[in-house]
Amino acid sequence: MVFARPLGLVSALMMRSALMRRIGVAMALVAAALVLASSVVGSLSLANSQAAERDLGEFEFGAQLPVALTPGSAIPRVDMTATASAVLVSSGDLRVTEQPQTRAAFIETNWQANPLPLRYQLVSGRWPRSAGEVATSAPVGASVHVLGDVAVQVVGEVVDRYDRHGFTIAAAPGTWSSWHVADLSTRFPNTLATATYLWIGDRDAGLDALALVAAKHGMSAASARGQMSGLLLERDQYLATDKATAAKRFPLVLGLPVAIVPLLAGVICGGLAARWSRRVAKQLQQIGVPDRLTVSARMLATLAATSAGVLTGCVVAAGAGLAVRPALDAAANQPLAPFAIGWGDMILVLAGSLVGTSIGMLSSGLVKVAKAVRFGARPRRVAAGIAALSLVSQFPGPDDGIAMTVTYSLFAMTVALLSPDVLTLLIESTKRRGMATQLGAAMLNPRQGFVAALLAPLTLVISLSGGAIAITAGSLAAANAQLTASIPPGFAVLRTLDASKPVPSSIRSRFEEVTGLSNPIVSWGAGIEDLPRGFDGEPRLFSSLADIERWLGHPLTTQQATALESGALGLFAPAEGKVAISPVEGRWVDLEPVQIDAPKEWAANYGGILLEPAVSRLRLKKVNEEIIYSSVSADQQISVADAAARLGIEPGYIVFNKLPVPYSLPDSFRWALAALCVVAAGLMVILVTGQARAMRPQLGALKAIGVPQSWIAQVLGFQVALVCLTSGVLAGGVVVGGNLILWAATPDALVPRPDPLSLVVVAAVTVVGALAGMGSGLMTLRSSERSVF
Repeated sequence: MVFARPLGLVSALMMRSALMRRIGVAMALVAAALVLASSVVGSLSLANSQAAERDLGEFEFGAQLPVALTPGSAIPRVDMTATASAVLVSSGDLRVTEQPQTRAAFIETNWQANPLPLRYQLVSGRWPRSAGEVATSAPVGASVHVLGDVAVQVVGEVVDRYDRHGFTIAAAPGTWSSWHVADLSTRFPNTLATATYLWIGDRDAGLDALALVAAKHGMSAASARGQMSGLLLERDQYLATDKATAAKRFPLVLGLPVAIVPLLAGVICGGLAARWSRRVAKQLQQIGVPDRLTVSARMLATLAATSAGVLTGCVVAAGAGLAVRPALDAAANQPLAPFAIGWGDMILVLAGSLVGTSIGMLSSGLVKVAKAVRFGARPRRVAAGIAALSLVSQFPGPDDGIAMTVTYSLFAMTVALLSPDVLTLLIESTKRRGMATQLGAAMLNPRQGFVAALLAPLTLVISLSGGAIAITAGSLAAANAQLTASIPPGFAVLRTLDASKPVPSSIRSRFEEVTGLSNPIVSWGAGIEDLPRGFDGEPRLFSSLADIERWLGHPLTTQQATALESGALGLFAPAEGKVAISPVEGRWVDLEPVQIDAPKEWAANYGGILLEPAVSRLRLKKVNEEIIYSSVSADQQISVADAAARLGIEPGYIVFNKLPVPYSLPDSFRWALAALCVVAAGLMVILVTGQARAMRPQLGALKAIGVPQSWIAQVLGFQVALVCLTSGVLAGGVVVGGNLILWAATPDALVPRPDPLSLVVVAAVTVVGALAGMGSGLMTLRSSERSVF
């Protein structure tokens, strides 16, 4: 008790210092950025209760009847002994004739009792009541047409809260059954709906009732029950499953930073506090305060400032999270998850900050700063060696996202642990390059232990921020580079939707009439039962060499033509030896291969080509007929794209040159990346600002003896630039080198060149830190004399 009162007084005195305020602000910024990023990312993924609300409404169970419903067919009636029940008839790929390129989600139920009231909500008009009435999610007029020429009356506007950007058609009961379409099996063979039954009551009784109905439609009751049991929706299972945290969903962008960044920030702030307390210890000694009390007070004050800063940052993050929710909600395609305080992230950030602060203070107090470099160099290099060996153990190659994250992090850690040695070499190499650089190197060298202790974690954090962007963007670029259109430019294809039947002649003649196309090539799938490993599709059969040359877009060589006429299999890649195929189960045939160059679109979707007369001995089954039109002009391509709507046929009949939708980052990932960059910049600012302020006595002394401020600014600028450039250049090297390492290990998963944005982020973080350090140092020089506190 005797010791407690002086400890409290000295700690309170230290808490009033400008440094403790800066530590509190720095830790508040770090905590706010991390907790806010986690909160935002968590808000963009549905809570389990929302997923249940989306799929089940207020019901307990939901099961999809394994019976395909064609337009015009009756909806099976199920006698279910349940407290409450409802049926939803849905089709996910219905086309509106007035908007042929838009896929509509069709949903039919009794809207007066609306089984999913929190998902489907009426915006204007009224709910559809009679068969043939619908409400749509976008204004389309008083009526629209589906299935070619079937008219439906629009009586209201509805919104699907879980698919705000999609197009929804909410129909009255009996609508699907009322659509009797002429030549339905020919024009729309694959347009089907399914019936999903929701109920409250006994689980097994409901499944038994559904199984009996499925048995009346050609399935065995046991098979239907087993299939529905595997896909059964159960409210209790939704709610029993824990939602994955943002840190688990994005380990490189949020998982590692939440665990590491507070620790590193704490080490930085603890080191700053230790250096500052050594300067004030002599003044405290003069008034009789023992060193032991000073050390204890410093520890208590710093931990209190850190805790206050982290808690304040968490409160600010919670408020900011609430403030940005309206903007997030306006941009999101589904409702935001209920706002929740991320206690787990907060506790992790607070614990990491306190542990880091303690490490920073204790490591700085164990030995004098001049000895710190020698004391820490060997363990640091041993740790770098261990990280390098761990990196090597990851090869021959990481095969998933987690392994790629670990590999990149180990490489970044290896370089970061060696960064103080790079700084030492730079200091030695710049000592003789002018008076300002000599003085700057001499002033920096005594504090090399402090700077070395901070340079490694700083380099690591900047590397992670740039690497997260590089790996993610590289993965997307690699995936998008592999996307190809179904067919090459200048072609159009009319294909069958029934593998065993040709394209209906009526559809072919009408298609050629509206597009102006003629003189097509006809090809078939070879109907091979088994294909060799590595084939991307079945070979195509052609009637003549002339058809093959038109399909390829170039003439065959004499050797290729002779080989095909002899029954060879034309392949789009080199092959070693004969290729074994099984045209009929149990019978294998060896074919000679011949390599043929083909447009990448054909090569990506087909396994090869065969000349049909030359392989007639194989008795191949002709399946999947395709009618291929070449030399299609730009105007004709437009007609082809609109032909399905004009003809009132299923869009799957027609294939034209169109790239698939490229992959893109989810919004939650973009927010997480932005937060990581902010945290990296904040750490850079903390480090450089602390270094600039630590030079106050020396720079102040130079100013007092009349040294021009411009010259002093050069000294300060040299020190700031040396620290910032070391971390920035090394981090940039980690981004480039790490990307190349991952590309060499998994060439199909990444592109060799990192995304330029990743290097821009590294450069921006470095420049921001350098400017902040210069600004802080210059403001210190202009400020008036202050007390040690």
